[in-house]
Amino acid sequence: MLNSNRTIFDQGKSINAQTDKDDDLPVLTEAVETPAALPDRPSAPAGRPSADELVKLESKLCAQSLTLADQMIHEACHDVEDIIVERVMTKLRSELPALVSRVLHDHFDNKI
Repeated sequence: MLNSNRTIFDQGKSINAQTDKDDDLPVLTEAVETPAALPDRPSAPAGRPSADELVKLESKLCAQSLTLADQMIHEACHDVEDIIVERVMTKLRSELPALVSRVLHDHFDNKI
């Protein structure tokens, strides 16, 4: 329930306020002019980045993440390539002597 009316003076301007038993909150009844010095966009609270800073940060994070992913993919490709080359060479080392022997025997009609 409202129990009283009172006038609050703030910087030479009066603000009429009604108070509640439980709350003593003023109610603004006059329009306040916005100073020309204020930016069009509200600034971010202290310790939080602005919208422009977030966009720049997101862009930087994406670019660096993609660069890292590219490096990791190239390294993985080189690793896989090394594994494949090693497997092929190991198989060739084990099978090539028999292949050469078979081709030579077939060519010379088993005279060797």
